[in-house]
Amino acid sequence: MRIKITEKAIEQFMTILNENNMPESGIRISATQSNCGHPLRMDIEEESYHGDNVKMLNGINFFIEKEAERFLRLVTIDFTGINFKMEGIPERNCS
Repeated sequence: MRIKITEKAIEQFMTILNENNMPESGIRISATQSNCGHPLRMDIEEESYHGDNVKMLNGINFFIEKEAERFLRLVTIDFTGINFKMEGIPERNCS
């Protein structure tokens, strides 16, 4: 699995974790159960869930749900100034 994280995203993740007094916590990436739209979500978590793949990337803990790993092979996580964006993941068709 390869995840690329831009400098803007790293800075924003660190800011969010520090502002929430959770510097040792991490970002959990999990698969959604939705039939359409984006197949992944990100949440701040104090610790990993049982079965998560734990990775330290650029000083940030990432807790990756096993079902989400298949979507993360060629992902770039960026911060647009307003929200995070995961590039390289096709959205599920809603039709």
